[in-house]
Amino acid sequence: GVLDGRSVAVKRLLSAYHASADREISLLIESDGHPNVVRYFLKEMRGDFVYLALELCDMSLNDLIVSLSKLRNVRKENFQLHHEGGKGKDDFESA
Repeated sequence: GVLDGRSVAVKRLLSAYHASADREISLLIESDGHPNVVRYFLKEMRGDFVYLALELCDMSLNDLIVSLSKLRNVRKENFQLHHEGGKGKDDFESA
């Protein structure tokens, strides 16, 4: 969604979870400014739903996990190549 010209993530909860939404809002407000917590902007109630406007992240949690996994695999491969290359060097020098 868009709020005041900025892109936001919209979280939709059933009105039955209004208390949970209020608790989440309280926690987000307490954590405002922390670099690892999304910012809370607005709560709106319409019909059977509570909507929360939240900071839009650059990527989803799934995208982050996939990216980190790929990075980890690349580092692991580089370590193995370096380690194997070192073994070859040792074998060559001892011959």
